Amino acid sequence: MSDAQQDFRVARDDLERFMAAVLAAAGADAASVAAVNRALVTASRMGIDSHYVDPA
Repeated sequence: MSDAQQDFRVARDDLERFMAAVLAAAGADAASVAAVNRALVTASRMGIDSHYVDPA
């Protein structure tokens, strides 16, 4: 991590709500929102952070 970046964590519920709002605003349907949330949060919790989502 570079000095210009800060390491912070977001509670999973807050992250999922934020992601749902962003995806819905982009036109995603409820099933897509649920699938993306599940995939990104699960991947992050498994240590796969290529998408820069880091739930607490």
